[in-house]
Amino acid sequence: MKLRRGGLILTVCICAILLSGALSAKVSSNKYTENYPAITCPPSTPGVNGWVSVASKKVQIRRIASKVTKFATAKRSEFTIYSDPILINGNGVTSVASQSSAGLWSSATLCTAAQGDQWFIGASADVTSKGHLILVNSGLSEAIVDTSVWSENGVQAGKVISVRANAFTSVSLDSIAAGQSSLALRVTPRSGRVSAFVIDERKLGLKNLGADAVNSTLCPSYCRINETTSATFVEANFCALMGDCLASQSRNMSLLPSSSQSGTIFWIARSR
Repeated sequence: MKLRRGGLILTVCICAILLSGALSAKVSSNKYTENYPAITCPPSTPGVNGWVSVASKKVQIRRIASKVTKFATAKRSEFTIYSDPILINGNGVTSVASQSSAGLWSSATLCTAAQGDQWFIGASADVTSKGHLILVNSGLSEAIVDTSVWSENGVQAGKVISVRANAFTSVSLDSIAAGQSSLALRVTPRSGRVSAFVIDERKLGLKNLGADAVNSTLCPSYCRINETTSATFVEANFCALMGDCLASQSRNMSLLPSSSQSGTIFWIARSR
């Protein structure tokens, strides 16, 4: 009888402990947040009309070269962009910057976040070129940027360019690789929060031949097509130093031909 009573008391105590623990337990939940980097839209060049299209009127924007560093509501889904680049807090939604010169040409480019490595394939720096490279530093410290250039004549001498904090600079393509017809341009910031853009504009004397924006791409390579044997081989692979080699020509590529004495060179902008 005493044994049963002791067992009953022990059972009651265990139940009481478990119940008190269940009642005092706190409910915990996991919360996740998503953060997207702000994106930069390039400024309009002199004599050109520019505007930006955004996803919502509630998007937060600020002009980079302004003394005001706080974001403000756009209030419009499309607005004019002048000689000052714009920083957009778009929450992961891509915005488009468009430019046009009345009756001559129009182009569009994607507003991009600061990147550590950008490639631009297809611009020109020959006698008809009026194109330029735009470097926008939306950071709070000075940016140092390396530019590397390849053309139909091989490797060209690059340049090191500095950009002040919350500012931008425009560099003519013919000052980077004068006389070259087909460029592969690599932009690699050493420091700063840099977004790069290329406008490929052509003029012949007083005649405007048009212009277009060159959007950045992934690391390219180029193949040389031997016109006699139709054999294709990899002449050089600029990604080799990063261990990213061209596997085959059957992958998703876009080809931009340029002339060469030993055949036709195709710059390859490859998407993964």
